[in-house]
Amino acid sequence: MADRQTTDAGLLDAAEKSSAADGVPTTLAGLRRRRLRHYDVLSTTWDAWDIATGRAVWLKVLRPRWREMPSMVRRFEHTTPADEVRSFAPCVSSPVPHRVLQVPGTPLSAVQPVSGELAVSLPERTAALAHGLAGLHALHSRGRSLGLDLADWLTLGPHGPRLVDADQFDAVASPEDDLRSLALAVHLLAPQAVDPIATLARTWVERPPPTADDGAVLLRRAMAAHLAWLRHQLARSRRIDHKARRVGQLSRLLTRLADVQCPPEGSACLSVSEDGVYVMVHSDGRTLVGGPVPSPVHAELPLVWSQDGGIDPVAARLLMRAWSQRRRGRSNRMAEVQQALGEAAVDSELFARWLSAARRLRSARLLLDAEARFSVVR
Repeated sequence: MADRQTTDAGLLDAAEKSSAADGVPTTLAGLRRRRLRHYDVLSTTWDAWDIATGRAVWLKVLRPRWREMPSMVRRFEHTTPADEVRSFAPCVSSPVPHRVLQVPGTPLSAVQPVSGELAVSLPERTAALAHGLAGLHALHSRGRSLGLDLADWLTLGPHGPRLVDADQFDAVASPEDDLRSLALAVHLLAPQAVDPIATLARTWVERPPPTADDGAVLLRRAMAAHLAWLRHQLARSRRIDHKARRVGQLSRLLTRLADVQCPPEGSACLSVSEDGVYVMVHSDGRTLVGGPVPSPVHAELPLVWSQDGGIDPVAARLLMRAWSQRRRGRSNRMAEVQQALGEAAVDSELFARWLSAARRLRSARLLLDAEARFSVVR
């Protein structure tokens, strides 16, 4: 019995579709009809365009079998007085009873991405879902339902998304079916998206909210939490960017300071050990050499600093250790070496201070560079 009823319904639907163009002229009131958009027992809806202006419109035409029946004509003249839902214009009875929807917009089904196209952005999907819920709430509060695929009746126009009332004569869908259809239409705008709207849409396809008003509450809560998270992320990114910028500036300033800071020109003896080893340093302003030697006039000294290579941390640490561990009893011998150097002699403490400053400068620059790299990776 159920199979027979299904077959009868299919045959009736096929008969209504095959007779959709009966009694509908190709050109009606300056409108050229094109593709059949929707049909039911009472009327047919067509995509059309205005011959005078070339603008796209939707055209709803009463079926010929009802044109002589006043009650059916009054039913065809029904409009939905709601700001959230767009309705067709009032009925024009001549030459054929018809209603027109000016500037219908682009249905969601026409902007759904296919074949690797870019998904619709989050703000646009949020607006579509919010306006769809508002339109369904306006219909459901009047005891009516759309009963159709909302991807074809939720349109994007100059003033944002709007739900078009199809005014289906034999709509049998429930509010739950309308909400599921809306969720599916929004989900197909970005099937692979991972955000609050995509999560709501996927959830509502399986289990829609009880009413459109409940769905609007859930939507507001989800977007409020998402906006709070975005605000936190923006503030955190701003702090990180500001810190990274300041770290970069300090690192560049330290590099410039290291470039212009040159050691004092001359020679000095930093210490003299008990076994007669002298720790000597020598600088000509462009390079600094120094290390332990058996004689104060020893010519071969290792390189400690140069303008191109910077300071050698190991050699500088050895020189600083020799200076810090010098013995007071050897101060006379150091003074004799300094005196023997003549005009090239420089106070050994001056070299020690310069080496200490150069090592601190190198350490600070390395720390700032590491902080900058860590901030970028993070």
